[in-house]
Amino acid sequence: WESHTFAYSEARYIRHLKKGKSPIALLRGGEGSTCSSSARNDIVRLRQVAYEFFDEKANHFIPMERPELLAEAFHALIQSTEASDLSLKSPALRANR
Repeated sequence: WESHTFAYSEARYIRHLKKGKSPIALLRGGEGSTCSSSARNDIVRLRQVAYEFFDEKANHFIPMERPELLAEAFHALIQSTEASDLSLKSPALRANR
């Protein structure tokens, strides 16, 4: 039922995607995913995707069922952010260097 709630909700994420600059990671499942194929296409059109994973048999529990994918996604995001030098624009990240 939870994934159905997302499927019928308004796509308010678009305005946030347009504002952002940093790359993102997409982890999607084919069954009961909270990120539909059309949402994925919107995301890819609007933002750089540093990491993408799709499993047609997975659902929205990917982070709990496959935590190693989160580690891969975070690693890809860090590499992508460092490569584009976006990390130097964030005061919080600059303070930790």
